[in-house]
Amino acid sequence: MTFGREGTEQARVHTIEDALQFSTFFQAHGHNEIDTARFYGEGSSESFLGDLDCRKRGIVMDTKTIPQLVGKCRRAMLQKKAGDIPPSI
Repeated sequence: MTFGREGTEQARVHTIEDALQFSTFFQAHGHNEIDTARFYGEGSSESFLGDLDCRKRGIVMDTKTIPQLVGKCRRAMLQKKAGDIPPSI
């Protein structure tokens, strides 16, 4: 299930209401971890998840960044990239 703005690549769930319904069902079956990435739904997936108050609901968020250049995955770059993650997730 990939949440995100309609018309964006990979996104299949396009409204906050539907995303809430999916995530509630997901939690009701004992799951609490959602994987996302800045590029899912052209960046809109993380925004959707932030709007769902996942942190308050006990959902653990995993997100990632992709190093742009081989060998550049250093602490300073990762800290800079982490600043791009919406604080709501």
